[in-house]
Amino acid sequence: MASSLALSAAAAAGGASLLPAKPHVSAKIIGEFTSAVPGSTVTLALDFTIEKKWHIYSTSRNDNGFPPKAVWELPAGFTVDAIQWPTPVRHVDPGDLLNHVYFDHVSLPVLLHVPSSAQPGSTSTIKAKLSWLVCDTSCVGEDAEVEFKLAIAKPGDSPSKSSDAKQIDEARTRLPHELAKDSKDISISWTATAVEVSVTDASRLIFHPDEDCVPFAAPIKDADVEGKKMTIKLGDPEEGHTALAGVLEIHRVSAKAGKSAEFVRIHSAPAAGPAKAEPAKPSKSP
Repeated sequence: MASSLALSAAAAAGGASLLPAKPHVSAKIIGEFTSAVPGSTVTLALDFTIEKKWHIYSTSRNDNGFPPKAVWELPAGFTVDAIQWPTPVRHVDPGDLLNHVYFDHVSLPVLLHVPSSAQPGSTSTIKAKLSWLVCDTSCVGEDAEVEFKLAIAKPGDSPSKSSDAKQIDEARTRLPHELAKDSKDISISWTATAVEVSVTDASRLIFHPDEDCVPFAAPIKDADVEGKKMTIKLGDPEEGHTALAGVLEIHRVSAKAGKSAEFVRIHSAPAAGPAKAEPAKPSKSP
């Protein structure tokens, strides 16, 4: 069960009982399939349900806050890849603090590699120690120890989808993916003071910068614009932060498809030529 690092008001005031505050986030591990065959790769997800109005953080550049962390405890031979991060939403806190966060609910997919030595008919327990910062008008550090029971099927079996598969599919719709090298949709140009991003037929552009992104002079204003062109004024230089690096969120509206969103990972330096990008499949906007 999740535990808060903050003490209750009574305890802080000197009460006899030092009880942790009720957590604002509940966490668990979910799986896409009900079982896995030896030697396969399956998708799990760290699943967070967040109290209304509170939020947790993504790995994008934030003025305050940090993303959830996981320390895995796996059976022998099992391995996991890095956490995959769905595109967050922008959130401006008092004092014009810009953060990139998740509200209400988020599933963070992760690939689990099952060894060929896994024994059919057995059950493997996947464990993780999680920690995160959750904020509203104040911030609280919380943690949880979670586990997932994975049944090992026989080679050649076809595992069925779980009841949680839909949540993982929804998370995938906001994951940035690689853009085809011959794509002509996105153009990026640099000047000494700004970087301009243009996207064919876009109705709105939002940029979520990585931690190592070139600094922006006015990210609240410049990194969320209506239309197909975004001009981001550059801020004071920072050593090692010279590229436009992050996720470009592209919204489009068409008579045929209606509203759709695309998520593109961008890494473009002033003298690097065409942008290196990774797009996601279009998905319906909320």
